[in-house]
Amino acid sequence: MRIRTLEIEGFGPYKQRQLVDFDRFAGDGLFLITGKTGAGKSSILDAICFALYGSVPRYDGTESNLRSDHCAADDPTRVELVFTVHDTDYRLSRSPAYDRPKKRGVGMALEKATAELAVRRGEHWEGIAAIPAQVGPEVRRIVGLTKDQFLQVILLAQNRFQEFLLAKNDDRQKVLRSLFGTHRFLDIETALVDQRKALDERLRAAREAIAVDAAHAAALLGDGEANGEPGSDSRGPTAPGESDATDATDATGESDSSAGGTAGTSIPTPLDPDLGWFEQGLAALTERLRAATDAATRADAEFTVADRAHRALEKTREQQERRDDARHRLAELEAERAAVALEREVVNLARHAAAATPQVTARRTAAAALDSARSAETVAREGYRTHFAGDRSPSTGDLRAEIDELRETLGTVSDALADEAALPALTGATDTLQRGCVDLATKVAKQIALAESRPAELEVIRSRLGEVKVLGAAEPDAAERVERLTAAEKAATTVDRLEPKLTAALAAASTASGEAAASAALVHDLMAQRLSGHAAELAGELREGEACSVCGSAEHPAPATFDGAPVTPEDIERARTAASARQADLDAAHEATKDLDRRVAEARAIAGGKASEQLRVELAEARERLATAVSAAAESADFELELWRLTAELAEAATALDQIRSDRDDAERQLVESRTRCSALEARIATHRGDFDSVAVREATLRHQLDAASALADAIAAVSTRAETLATAAAAVREVLDEHGFADESSVVDARRDASKVAAIEARIRRFDDALAAAAATLAEPAIAAVPDDTVELLPAEAARDATASARDAALAARTSLGARVEQLGTIVASARRRITASGAMLDEQRQLRELANAVEGKEPNDKRMRLETYVLAARLEEIVAAANARLRTMTSGRYALEHDDAVAYRNVQSGLGLAIRDEHSGRARATHSLSGGETFLASLALALGLAEVVQNQAGGIRLDTLFIDEGFGSLDGDTLEIAMSTLDSLRAGGRTIGLISHVEAMKEQITAHLEITVSSNGWSEIADARVLA
Repeated sequence: MRIRTLEIEGFGPYKQRQLVDFDRFAGDGLFLITGKTGAGKSSILDAICFALYGSVPRYDGTESNLRSDHCAADDPTRVELVFTVHDTDYRLSRSPAYDRPKKRGVGMALEKATAELAVRRGEHWEGIAAIPAQVGPEVRRIVGLTKDQFLQVILLAQNRFQEFLLAKNDDRQKVLRSLFGTHRFLDIETALVDQRKALDERLRAAREAIAVDAAHAAALLGDGEANGEPGSDSRGPTAPGESDATDATDATGESDSSAGGTAGTSIPTPLDPDLGWFEQGLAALTERLRAATDAATRADAEFTVADRAHRALEKTREQQERRDDARHRLAELEAERAAVALEREVVNLARHAAAATPQVTARRTAAAALDSARSAETVAREGYRTHFAGDRSPSTGDLRAEIDELRETLGTVSDALADEAALPALTGATDTLQRGCVDLATKVAKQIALAESRPAELEVIRSRLGEVKVLGAAEPDAAERVERLTAAEKAATTVDRLEPKLTAALAAASTASGEAAASAALVHDLMAQRLSGHAAELAGELREGEACSVCGSAEHPAPATFDGAPVTPEDIERARTAASARQADLDAAHEATKDLDRRVAEARAIAGGKASEQLRVELAEARERLATAVSAAAESADFELELWRLTAELAEAATALDQIRSDRDDAERQLVESRTRCSALEARIATHRGDFDSVAVREATLRHQLDAASALADAIAAVSTRAETLATAAAAVREVLDEHGFADESSVVDARRDASKVAAIEARIRRFDDALAAAAATLAEPAIAAVPDDTVELLPAEAARDATASARDAALAARTSLGARVEQLGTIVASARRRITASGAMLDEQRQLRELANAVEGKEPNDKRMRLETYVLAARLEEIVAAANARLRTMTSGRYALEHDDAVAYRNVQSGLGLAIRDEHSGRARATHSLSGGETFLASLALALGLAEVVQNQAGGIRLDTLFIDEGFGSLDGDTLEIAMSTLDSLRAGGRTIGLISHVEAMKEQITAHLEITVSSNGWSEIADARVLA
């Protein structure tokens, strides 16, 4: 990184805009920033740091102090820095936030901080970021250094030079942490401690969960006897080796009422229950479940025996009731037997009538159909006579022949009917084709006329195009002449404006020349008068008896005299000053005259010696010619477009003419074909129309005749068919009457019954028969016949069954309760097993994690008492010490060397970043604060340069082409200063530029390149070797 230029305005002691060009010192490599105390030398370094990072170490947290106290309300405060990184130039502008008077009203308003970053692309600057929040990250990315790193490797600021050497362990750690970014190792320490705490919390939670499981298990184990569970024991699981004193259950499994116990109680839980306690409790409760299961099985068997006895008595009682019901029902049915016999006869006659009814119905239907057919025949004959002439009564054979003839004729007429319907459309199409042929013939004529007229138009366009092209070709010359005459006219106007000024300037120069000559003559006269009166002046100084300063004589016989006014040196000096002023006026007048004369000559040369009025006339004419040429050029383009359009139209017209002719020929051919078809259709229609008005009328007449003849034939056939059907039906009726024993059709009608009524009567008969058979069957059953006559009693058997059911239900409830508790306890034991197993693994992990966390925190077993971050920084510190000693041994002729001290501090305080100075004269190391002022400076300088070298390598090997060191040289004697200067001089290798701030006079003599800061009479500072920009 190389600092190239710095521009300051309204910053610190600098009010006016100052520009510092550090590239001027690149050749020297070493330059000195000098000035009085408080002049603003360190403020230059402050400005560099502020431009890059937005803050200054001396004013951290008080950014408003950066604005110059000399600034007025409207004066800006700004710092602009140009620097180079990897051969790329960057420009960074930044302004701090500060309070300013409100533009409206009274009080103060905050002027916000601004920042802009740009990169040079060729000859232009291209913006990268334009707000402070974006500029900061971009600068850190480009420079590759944080602010703290920058202050350690490039800008060694005042009051920070020796801090690192004399710092305590913790302070040095903070500096190294900020430089090398080792917060991540501190984060590792914190993460390990957090993990250890989290694991402790998980262990505590696991123990609490196990305790909760134990409490739940104790509750399940203790809540037993109160529920009457067989084998319950409120004492819970016994400890290993303890005898089981449970004897609450006898050999039959019945509960011993003397066992005691309290409902809802739980057994005591141990403070730290292990897995054995849980498993013993589960085994004890499982044993109680087994006993309860056996008791429930016995109770269920007793209930089964009692229930079977009760069911047997119930069955006997049920059979006695069925026997009594059957006897009562049989008596009722015997009383209904006569009425049922009458209903059986009605149903029998209805069945015979139902068999004869279809034939009777068919005969009556056939008679009605014959009457209807005869009526239809009469109507059909009337219709036939309507459509045929005469009073004819044709036979069936004649009708069939007549119908066939009508159908044949109607077939031929139907074809002609289609032709008659198509004829109007065909005639319309023919007319349309006729009109189309006429239109196409007209279009052919128009296209021929267009093709014949276009060549003449094209010739006119071509002729006009040639004319405008000639005019348009003069446009460049016309434009050049307008431009030349415009410049000449402007120059001639300048001559008109400057010639009066030149005349006035010549007159002023003449006047100034006279005044200058008069002033010079006055000086000459005063000098002559002064010389003339000088002897009288010396004579006036003579004293009697004293030697003359001119001749040395003590006698003064004839002292010189002067009658004019005395002329003093002040009079001559005033005259000379006035003469110099007049001469300066004369020189200025001559310069003005020469400048005006030169400008007039140049303008006349451009104007070509012509007057401005003549040039205006020529310019107007030239502009008119240019306008004509421009217009002709534009018109030429229009003519070329029109020529192209007409040519294209001519080609299109020729193509269109061929197409229209082809379309016309096709239309004429189609017209001939259409006319031919119309003639053929008209001839065929006339043939089939006959004497009728149209084919359609004839076709309708034939169709009506065919319908009438067909209807009569069908009616005659229907009468014959239905007469035959009636005869067949009458024979069938006679046969069925004889078969079913009816005298006539009326007897059949009388015997008929509705099907639903017959079904109801039959249902009643079936119910009677079924009930009679069921009662007889019931009484005939052997079991019914065997039951005793006396009614059996059920109450004793019911009481015995209910008692055994209650005992069974209680036993089953006890077993179910114990089963549920065993299942719950099993779940709890499984959960406790998982937690206890997991706790063992967590205990091992906790031990390992605690040891690791203690080690990285610098606690036991870490005998160095060095934290992880400190260990990493100690390695960096050893690199820094090695780099520093390479220079410190040279600067101290091998006497001193820095040492990294990682010994445990007093009272085991954490350390690891100590520094000591080894004195080769004594062979021992001692504290760094025991060094003298000069020795401290050399050690600090070596350490700072070593630190800069390591940080540079750590930051990716960035190139540091500029280095600033602020103060510290005043404590050195001459020899030590020479050593320090030699060391700094060696840093210039590779094109590096070193800037030093010091008051030491010896350094001013050794360093030839200076940047001097002065304080103006107004109180603000200025950089003597910098430009002061307006």
